[in-house]
Amino acid sequence: MKTKVTILLLLLTLVMTSQNSNNRPLIQFWNGEYFEFAFFTDPVASVKENGFLIGAEIQLVQDWFYVRTSITNFDALESGYWDWITGLGTSLKLFNNDRLRYYAGGQAGLIRRDGLIGGETYPTVGIEAGIDLYLGKNLVIGGRVIRNYRSDFDFWETNVEDYWVNNGHIRVGWTW
Repeated sequence: MKTKVTILLLLLTLVMTSQNSNNRPLIQFWNGEYFEFAFFTDPVASVKENGFLIGAEIQLVQDWFYVRTSITNFDALESGYWDWITGLGTSLKLFNNDRLRYYAGGQAGLIRRDGLIGGETYPTVGIEAGIDLYLGKNLVIGGRVIRNYRSDFDFWETNVEDYWVNNGHIRVGWTW
């Protein structure tokens, strides 16, 4: 195991320090400092539950990291669903492409059942990764995949063992 980790770290170092024809590394931290406001939806959950999941987020993107916070509503679920999620991670660009941002990080937040006011609150944690495509100066579209530990499943059942859920978001946003 130790040998595999060492080989993986050496390969990662080799790729990150490899240079393209412009003498720049193939993988770089994202460069730029701006805010982003976006709306998002989960098309799979929306079709599966015959409803419409909608969310909004604000994100601060810095030279090597991002931090975001979002709120989501999905009334198609039994007794409704609200969440407030905060994410933190790193942003990269590949092959010196300033139009595509790759990001990955962790997230944590709260899920609310039985309405935004007066309902039950459940914690959630997870990981996220995504790709954003920048169109023009301020428009961004992207996708995000998420794997979350959601403790709100005991809202329905008391003997649920596996609370891990996969989700995907399609995003449209504006930067400034």
